[in-house]
Amino acid sequence: MPSGIYIHKKRPPFSQKWKDNLSKALKGRKVWNEGKKFEYKPRPKMKGIVPWNKGKVGSCPHTKEWGEMMSKKMRGEKGSNWQGGITALNFRIRNSFRYCQWRSDIFTRDNWTCQVCDKRGVYLEAHHIKMFNVLLKENNIKCLEDALVCEILWDLNNGITFCKECHKVESKKQMGNNKYAVKNGLAKASIKSRNSLAIGSIKSINGLE
Repeated sequence: MPSGIYIHKKRPPFSQKWKDNLSKALKGRKVWNEGKKFEYKPRPKMKGIVPWNKGKVGSCPHTKEWGEMMSKKMRGEKGSNWQGGITALNFRIRNSFRYCQWRSDIFTRDNWTCQVCDKRGVYLEAHHIKMFNVLLKENNIKCLEDALVCEILWDLNNGITFCKECHKVESKKQMGNNKYAVKNGLAKASIKSRNSLAIGSIKSINGLE
């Protein structure tokens, strides 16, 4: 079925002729439960019957030892999504005072307004035009001290204010573009062009051009 909005019309009322015909057709029929009394029959007790899942933990048939073994095999650098241990670093940077200040400066510059839908007074998020993880890799940031002295990381031109809904949409586009670009060997070109367009839009919003 094609996607879209479907308007369901209300069924018109039955005509009197239709009601009379139905009444004649059903006249003389016996109701299946006419004269029958409802009798409650309790279920037989399950005393003495051992449940099939007694003593089993969860629905997974694997043992605890097997789970621990697989966890060790896929943990840390052995995992498919390993990116050099940047998760803990990412968390520390995003909770630092300088990051909070950068975020606040982005909101102040954009007048606490979403730059896509112009909503104000809603929950706002500071979006990185050039992805945060990309900046960490390009500038070889390994610890919080490296991040604090890296001026590129705190460039206000790399940030823009979005509401929560618009940020979700933009993040999906950004992730999709990056995956496509990496697959075709065009990552650097796409990031550069996207950044120049976004920075140009920010300048036009602020009346710098």
